[in-house]
Amino acid sequence: MASRNSGSNRTLVPEAKQGLNRLKTEVASEIGLNNYESIDKGNLSS
Repeated sequence: MASRNSGSNRTLVPEAKQGLNRLKTEVASEIGLNNYESIDKGNLSS
């Protein structure tokens, strides 16, 4: 079943937003994107 909000960047649980951001930064650091917060994310693959 397809999601109606496919492609949206909406946090479904607002209380989890800080943890999700921390996870994204941690994973980016592990794959070598140490400046994740300051780079243009428009060209990053998913």
